Amino acid sequence: MGHDRGITEMLLKERVIAILRGARPPRVQPIVEALRGAGLTCVEITFEAEGGAETIALLRDTFGTTIHLGAGTIVNDRQAKMAVDAGAQYLVSPGLFEDVSAFARRHDVLYLPGVLTATEIGLALRWGHQVLKLFPAGLVGPEYLQAMQAPYPDAKLFAVGNIGPDDIAAYLRAGAAGVALGSQLAGRRDTPEVIAERAQAIIEQIRRSAPA
Repeated sequence: MGHDRGITEMLLKERVIAILRGARPPRVQPIVEALRGAGLTCVEITFEAEGGAETIALLRDTFGTTIHLGAGTIVNDRQAKMAVDAGAQYLVSPGLFEDVSAFARRHDVLYLPGVLTATEIGLALRWGHQVLKLFPAGLVGPEYLQAMQAPYPDAKLFAVGNIGPDDIAAYLRAGAAGVALGSQLAGRRDTPEVIAERAQAIIEQIRRSAPA
């Protein structure tokens, strides 16, 4: 892949993605501003409800290239196209979808499919995807992630789902390439100030952890 290389390097460098589930204007802009101010620039806007593409387009216009925008909960190539047309730089799914994979490869877009089993990880790698979303990581634990890394050392696994800030260090020690946090970082009722404080604490925790 070519165009996705820069965003891949950024994700692997920052090692944390903020998942904004259901966040829409006008609330989403101050949240993203708070995250960016704290130093967290990789943001995922989910598509499980209407308005995901419009929100990505607005954030792209507002923040330009100072943030790295992804689209989450992408389950088909129609959503993938909408997201990329709106300005998404990477696509994230809860599972491994062949049509989204094909779209990503065809358009040279980074795709983080959701995987859990050894078969799914192997298939994702065979399809050309190296940065993967281990989901739901919190229900299987860091030991499971470490076990999956043994047969698949080339897989860059992001731990996602049912994990919080206190779990980050254990997953990084187990070999996770990074983590993605949703409500544990940016809950629906949290103020931008609270979100910024959490983001700063998470970034500091990642800095103290051993490199991937």
